[in-house]
Amino acid sequence: MSLIFRVLVGYLIACLAAGLTTVLFAWTPSDLANMQGELANDKLALAMPVATQIALFAAPFALAAIAYGEWRKWRDWAYYAAAGMAIALFGYLAQYQSEAPSQSWSIAASNYPLIAFLTSGFVGGLAYWIISGRLAAMRSVPPNTTNNRPISNTDTRKPGAGGRPNAQRS
Repeated sequence: MSLIFRVLVGYLIACLAAGLTTVLFAWTPSDLANMQGELANDKLALAMPVATQIALFAAPFALAAIAYGEWRKWRDWAYYAAAGMAIALFGYLAQYQSEAPSQSWSIAASNYPLIAFLTSGFVGGLAYWIISGRLAAMRSVPPNTTNNRPISNTDTRKPGAGGRPNAQRS
């Protein structure tokens, strides 16, 4: 799979996962189960526009985090989860800064919005890692080469202590 395709698919899945997580913070699974008819499906369908907003906001930050992860060859889930949470924190702060002082309710009125943002970022980062991040900087290597040099079994020296070749004594 090419790098650009892998990153793009991973990013889109991450945005969908973060969007669904955000919606599930508004309506819990038990709330959705108690809804009548198509109402639950309508509420879950909100994950698509939420994912679109997340994708638009997070794109420059995610591009930087993904490029850095690929450059450093990091395949650890914790890096991508932390990057997702950091991007979500930027989103939380942007929402906080955009509020009018005269609003009746503020995003900072409780911890729930902060927890929702951070959890959505964590889930998005983890989803990216599952799809794409765990394959960071992987390249296909021809079977008979390592580091662009042919594999050779011509070294006939016997290893000494610690796996090093024996030093010649004079």
